[in-house]
Amino acid sequence: MAEKHIVTIGCDPEFFLYNRDDGHFVSSIGLIGGSKDKPRPIEAGESIGLAVLEDNVTLEFNIAPVASVNGFIQNVHEAKSIISSEILRPLNLAMREKVDSVEFAPEALASIEAQTFGCDPDFDAYSQGKQRVPPKPSALKNWRCAGGHIHLGWDKSKCDVPDWAIVQFLDLCGSLWVPENFTNSIRRQHYGLAGLYRPKPYGIEYRTPNNGWTYNNGTQLVGNLANTIAAIVDNPGRVREWYDLINWKEIGSCLSKGTWNNALHRAVTAQYGDLVNEILDLGAQARLDNGNKAKAAGRGVRFELGEVAA
Repeated sequence: MAEKHIVTIGCDPEFFLYNRDDGHFVSSIGLIGGSKDKPRPIEAGESIGLAVLEDNVTLEFNIAPVASVNGFIQNVHEAKSIISSEILRPLNLAMREKVDSVEFAPEALASIEAQTFGCDPDFDAYSQGKQRVPPKPSALKNWRCAGGHIHLGWDKSKCDVPDWAIVQFLDLCGSLWVPENFTNSIRRQHYGLAGLYRPKPYGIEYRTPNNGWTYNNGTQLVGNLANTIAAIVDNPGRVREWYDLINWKEIGSCLSKGTWNNALHRAVTAQYGDLVNEILDLGAQARLDNGNKAKAAGRGVRFELGEVAA
């Protein structure tokens, strides 16, 4: 029996808060607790490793990584439910769905925390992993952004494919097919560009996605990301063959422009649909999903040519 590969999945998504009475956006600063250096553990979410923190004006949470797509998505939904009931509802606040960019009033951004952006640099997969120049705070003005970063881990000793190449395949087989990632927002222009990641000892932090996947069927995106990595780890000798078939400039441009179902997007997805399905199928066969009770979810989502044009 062929060896099965474990891909661990974690996340640290960010969310904007709003007042439940009037719908106005509210800064998280001073309300949630926790910081990048010392997240606030939530007792009710201890079983999933839930902790929260204030990241600029957003609420961010993280959970313990797992090796099951279904288990990960269930934990994300449980985390959001606990945060809503234990932290936000007593403050008459809620998380705003499907919003990754908000313009705040200047007075809401007067604190040092609201002027602090990021902690570590991003790297650009399309420049073979070079560190990218971070956005200037002045470019954002009074806008703030909320990401949906996904952490993916694998046994790096079994695969010498560079992180930057793997991230490009995550764009091709994952983000390219998820409508929620296609927004012409401020975040897309500054923090949601194609191929953004941070290398980690256990794998990578994939930083291109926004938080949209946490509200819809995140199984589609997360399953495809996990299966893509499993396919690469199981077939390192084929990665160069696959890589040379792809016009990566088109893939990067399609994602970074953030326009779903336009002419470029339809052309790119039609051209590479068969290859994407091949990679996802290989990954589904190679990946060990602990707790994979629903095989369809573990396999990710197949795509038919022209499906996105419907």
